Amino acid sequence: MKKTTWYLSVIMICLFTGFTSCKNQKDTATESDVVENQNDSKLNDSTTANNTTTTSAANDAQFLMDAADINLQEIALGQLAKKNTKNPDVLALAKMMVEDHTKALDEVKALADKKSITLPSTPSETPSGLVDKKGKDFDRAYCDEMVTGHQKAITKFETEISGGSDADAKAWANKMLPGLKTHLEHSQDYQKKVSSTM
Repeated sequence: MKKTTWYLSVIMICLFTGFTSCKNQKDTATESDVVENQNDSKLNDSTTANNTTTTSAANDAQFLMDAADINLQEIALGQLAKKNTKNPDVLALAKMMVEDHTKALDEVKALADKKSITLPSTPSETPSGLVDKKGKDFDRAYCDEMVTGHQKAITKFETEISGGSDADAKAWANKMLPGLKTHLEHSQDYQKKVSSTM
């Protein structure tokens, strides 16, 4: 009887020890899982933040490239206007565009250089309908292009001001916006004048 009691005691101790050991392993594994999940969460947050930063930087760089292209186009169209029109109002508008957009191009180049961003050196396009036009046909088409071009430019600049992440690019966009709006107003005025003489 004593032997039976002794065996039962030994079996109970073994079972209790095994149960405690398993529980400790389970608790340790649970704690390890929690730490691992927290680390994964931090890594995911960090990756998301890095991706957001990269996207924002790319958007700011694209804005500067677009701004350079806008200036290049306005300069090219202004120079074309000087060759293709004799209308003093259109010539005045073209002169203003060439002068103001040349200054703006110099500024955006300096800003891009500071940020190691390569800008285009030639305009992406010149509206084909303008190249072959002369006289009043050209005047009307040029003024129409100045209106639509500046409307698009204003939208791009306003988007950068409200959603850009680069402080320098946003500040420059904010500085240039009033001039673009003035250009749009002049273009609309000349557009009306040219249309009324057709």
